[in-house]
Amino acid sequence: MAKPASSEWKTYLYLLLFVLIGLAADRMPLNSIVGGAGASLTFFDIFVHLPIMLLGLANGLLAIVIAKLLSIVVMGRPVDMLALLRLLPPMAAGAYFWAYKKQEDGGLAEGKRGWHAEGWRMLRLAPAGLPALMILLFVFHPAIFGTSAMFYALWWVIPIAAALARPELADKIVRAVLGLLALGLTGVAVGWIVLPAGMPAALVGPAALLAWAVALAPIKFSARAYGTTFTQHALGSVMFLYTVPALQNPGVWLALIPVVALERTLLGGGLFFTAAGVEAVLARMALLRRQLVGGTQPAQGTQMPQRRKKGTA
Repeated sequence: MAKPASSEWKTYLYLLLFVLIGLAADRMPLNSIVGGAGASLTFFDIFVHLPIMLLGLANGLLAIVIAKLLSIVVMGRPVDMLALLRLLPPMAAGAYFWAYKKQEDGGLAEGKRGWHAEGWRMLRLAPAGLPALMILLFVFHPAIFGTSAMFYALWWVIPIAAALARPELADKIVRAVLGLLALGLTGVAVGWIVLPAGMPAALVGPAALLAWAVALAPIKFSARAYGTTFTQHALGSVMFLYTVPALQNPGVWLALIPVVALERTLLGGGLFFTAAGVEAVLARMALLRRQLVGGTQPAQGTQMPQRRKKGTA
């Protein structure tokens, strides 16, 4: 059965909307990537999940690619192999977000026993696979193996734990990690801890507040949001390690550990609140649509509630 024309136009509209948002957000840098040949983390990384939520996996990934390629062209940068490789981390983040959401919805729909079904077991393993592979590639790189820089890869245990644990447990794990990050960032913000080199002082306070807000928020999107941003971080880090000779130095990665705490707290918090907001809006729109379509009539197969007679229980 063909899609209604209105559905196709809605897809095109969402695609255009995200491309425009992506172009604007990619011009707003958060922090420069060490050894990234002028590359920066931008607000685009906060909105990377939006096309997946609005358009689904295939169209969402297409929107990410179009937005990033247009951004490269608009900024006058060459569309070389390195530029094309940089498309992969946001695409991996979008795919993780989609797989985690599908896994979460499936598990909740099937009930606790559904987690043991073969299909959902495979879907749980899928988002954990990429960060696990990145850990191996990072740790066994000749410049890293056997040095203390291997501890850098522990950041990517977060998306693995988030994917493999049940949603409630994953949320508790990520909130516990965020609590520790919030304490550390608060210590830096008030001067109890010396500001690490490479960590922008202006972003420490906002990052600490955001970490506390996510850790204490009553909504449960933290595992999905931080699993997404650390999956993007894992692929990006390994790509830079293998392609930028200046980064094949264990000391560089050790120095980056506190900077990652700041950057990913900000990006994960942004993902957390934008995902929660968009999901609330989509749920409200779906509810209004059902009310408009169904009116006040009962759904097919249901009965109108009977009035109780006086004197009856």
